[in-house]
Amino acid sequence: MTFKTFFFILFIFSIIVAILFSFFTFEVEYLLLKMNIEYEAIPTFISLVALISAVFSYIGWVTSRHFSNKKEEIKRKKVEAERKDLAKIHQELKALSQGLQI
Repeated sequence: MTFKTFFFILFIFSIIVAILFSFFTFEVEYLLLKMNIEYEAIPTFISLVALISAVFSYIGWVTSRHFSNKKEEIKRKKVEAERKDLAKIHQELKALSQGLQI
């Protein structure tokens, strides 16, 4: 799993938690009560922490995406330079073979 994928999954998960604890507090508390899960945290606090986590994971996703794009661009430039060198070698070999045939 790449950093980009990790931060994207973390971002989606934290957004879902923030939305659930912000807008559906009654439903979430009822669901947790039905599952026999007791917690003593305030839903607003959980929503705020999830939102902050979403912000940091979004920043991490954008940063890792930027660096992966930069790495791919360097790789593309390297492949293009190798292609040019290979084409130059082919031209020189062709010139040498034509020179020997004369």
